[in-house]
Amino acid sequence: MSDGDKRGAVAARVLVVSLQQTTDPFWARTDRVGHRGVFLRSTSLLPVDSACLLKIMRDGESVPLWARATVVHHIPGVGFGCNFTQIAPPMRERHERWLWEDSQVGPLPVNPALRSRA
Repeated sequence: MSDGDKRGAVAARVLVVSLQQTTDPFWARTDRVGHRGVFLRSTSLLPVDSACLLKIMRDGESVPLWARATVVHHIPGVGFGCNFTQIAPPMRERHERWLWEDSQVGPLPVNPALRSRA
């Protein structure tokens, strides 16, 4: 995801399925779902440029968002970022609703430790 990508505070569990079957499916967490992608917190990583299927289960909702994505970067020991490559129209509507709802919450709080460095 680029820095210009709008991001919301969507807390969710994500089932990650490698489409190249490089690993068994595994669960990750996220609090960053954007218009074009998602950052997944996990110690398991898929290779950069690999394709995956994501089942995003937002906290408090029973219906998941399914999306195909491509891994674009790693932060070792933290997780990896994916860009969405395909979201079906019914899923796209859910995704847009999540983004709108989270935009009403406001920005994420600033980490006080980072503020003191300025």
